[in-house]
Amino acid sequence: MEDYKKNKKNLIIMLICMFLTVVILFISFVVTTLFEKENESTTIEYQATIIRTEKDKNNYIIYVKEYDCKLLLVPSAIINIDYLMQLENENIIYFRLVKTAENLLENPDIEQIGIVALKDNEQDIITLDSYNETVNKQIINVRITGTIFAGVFLIGAIINIVKYRKKTIILSKYY
Repeated sequence: MEDYKKNKKNLIIMLICMFLTVVILFISFVVTTLFEKENESTTIEYQATIIRTEKDKNNYIIYVKEYDCKLLLVPSAIINIDYLMQLENENIIYFRLVKTAENLLENPDIEQIGIVALKDNEQDIITLDSYNETVNKQIINVRITGTIFAGVFLIGAIINIVKYRKKTIILSKYY
């Protein structure tokens, strides 16, 4: 009877591992395909005057006169970092936000907001293409991580299947 309980426990563990494998793969593949590429129709362009530009630990930040929140730039999307750092006080810039974030720019509780495109009168600094490429690379990382976790759970399920089969064969000899 004790062996039967262990077999049942292994079967439940196996089913949970299989379920987790399916859920993780679903999340890492299907949900990440729902992210739509940003373009001019999904974003809004704003104009602002630079106060200063600085780099923190991981990102570049632009302070502007018109808004209290800082503009956050992801380094991997920036086409020309040297040009960005040369922008001076009073330079006019044009940046894009996704339409779903447009109300956040005026919100006093928001300290910084991520932008998807940036340019001045002379040069593009972040294009929608460079931003979309950066997002795609991050999505690929999510898929790889999801696949690794799913693989671990799948291996656990296979190990439990093998144990369950062996115990079932042994138990069937005695009953």
